[in-house]
Amino acid sequence: METYILENDIRVFCVTAKTFNELISQPGIDPNGYCLEWYLNENDVRCMVRLDDNKK
Repeated sequence: METYILENDIRVFCVTAKTFNELISQPGIDPNGYCLEWYLNENDVRCMVRLDDNKK
């Protein structure tokens, strides 16, 4: 897991896009799934992708 300190909205977008690209390139990700950003507070965001139920 990577942790980022987010300084402003532009940093949030860049880190989130990079993180999602890394996540969706992993095996076992649902190709019809979605990416979800959960802003925990003003400094932390959790990036989530759906796993493929057929590849568990």
